[in-house]
Amino acid sequence: MEGHHEKYPDAVTASKAALMNGTDLECGSSFNSMIEGVKNGIITDADLDPHVARLIADRIELGLLDPVDNTPWKDMNVAENVSTDEHKAHNLKVTEESMVLLKNSNNVLPINKNIKKIAVVGSNANDSTMQLGNYNGTPAKTITILDGIKAKFSNSEVIYVEGTKPVDGYQIGSRVRLTPDQEDILAKYWESHPEGDRSAILRDRNLMAKVYKEVLNIDIPMNLDPWKAPENFNDVVSKVKDADIIIYVGGLNANLEGEEMRGVKYEGFDGGDRTKIELPSLQSQLLKDLKNTGKPVVFVLCTGSAIALEQDEASYDALLVAWYPGEMGGTAVANVLSGDYNPAGRLPITFYKSTSQLPDFLNYDMTGRTYRYFKGEPLYPFGYGISYTTFTYGKASLSAESIKAGESVNVEFDVTNSGSVDGEEVAQIYVRRLNDPNAPIKDLRAFKRMAIKAGSNQHFSFILNESSFSYYDAEVDDLAVKPGQYEILYGSSSADKDLQSLALTIK
Repeated sequence: MEGHHEKYPDAVTASKAALMNGTDLECGSSFNSMIEGVKNGIITDADLDPHVARLIADRIELGLLDPVDNTPWKDMNVAENVSTDEHKAHNLKVTEESMVLLKNSNNVLPINKNIKKIAVVGSNANDSTMQLGNYNGTPAKTITILDGIKAKFSNSEVIYVEGTKPVDGYQIGSRVRLTPDQEDILAKYWESHPEGDRSAILRDRNLMAKVYKEVLNIDIPMNLDPWKAPENFNDVVSKVKDADIIIYVGGLNANLEGEEMRGVKYEGFDGGDRTKIELPSLQSQLLKDLKNTGKPVVFVLCTGSAIALEQDEASYDALLVAWYPGEMGGTAVANVLSGDYNPAGRLPITFYKSTSQLPDFLNYDMTGRTYRYFKGEPLYPFGYGISYTTFTYGKASLSAESIKAGESVNVEFDVTNSGSVDGEEVAQIYVRRLNDPNAPIKDLRAFKRMAIKAGSNQHFSFILNESSFSYYDAEVDDLAVKPGQYEILYGSSSADKDLQSLALTIK
């Protein structure tokens, strides 16, 4: 459609194509054009029937068409059935496992729990909304990173200075969090309004404010003055320079990056998209000023996407990627900083050095993107992450040096915890197809996370089946196993320096 990908001439044609290729539900307004399509004979009842049947079947299975008294969750209590100690403990476990430690110069981490004074800086440290990201539920309580640090280091003096908002011109309070009950009330309100009216309201802050006031009795502040950055951060530095360590909690939030965020426009951000992937310049300057105090600086980075940090690498001693860590995020971060939890998360994306390493944003070709096609040297590669101990990989063996197409092969090796702290290692298996210019540089085909006690080793075993050696074949327009020479790469990240290789032939 015009203004979008422009593959189809109009909404009706695009909607029919989506329908005929299996789409049941569209989260937008294009499918409204199907009414016109049915009237004009472009879309038939027979085209619609299987999709409608599946959508209704889903609602029947969920009990949405049953009387309320017949539903099993009619008496469900959030505190008793959802926000339980068991669920919170699992939430914490998952959050801890997602933490990725990327840098730890001079073993500045973990922090001694009896350290005298800690300075916590950054708006993300005290922002529970940031921790929830977007497309999320609403927890009963969110532990902020600041709260987590205060609780963990109860014997220390912990001071907090906001320092800076994420970007200059930042408008506070641009998002509103609703409780589950409020979400239900608003959902019923939207049911009585056509999709077009709803879209118009969502795009207009004044109309949204009116709806929230009339329907939920919630006041949304209007005409908020953009936050103005200070000329310098001398005041911040004066307040934290006497601390024994500085923890800067910065990065992004869901007010800056997201989906179709019309009207959001700051340096480096446009409508939810990133026009450059560097850390906002204000935060870079603050980090530099904090480092110039001569005190160790720990950067806790909150983000939902890759940040290019080459220009900031000298401004912090340790870098912990906490992502948007959810309701138990504060406790998880504090557990890592204190050493009560030894991090073992790995990057699920590539952290490039700078925006200049990437092709143009509007170029959809994969060349030069992701670890599979990027030939440069990233700042932190896909699959990378360190911990408070070290691991040594032994020599691997293959169950066969040559196999037939469709057969499997086993890869086995030992990993030793060569440090002094118990930890977990994430062993990764990549496959590289040789002598094929159209194949990716390498593909992650398997990984396994295992706990290894200090001084001990664990045996890792992987089975690589047919799908591990399947690549796109233009002749069949599908994935297929191609005969030829392959390399089986194993190690701790996608970087070549972290991998060892084995040769394999497929006949």
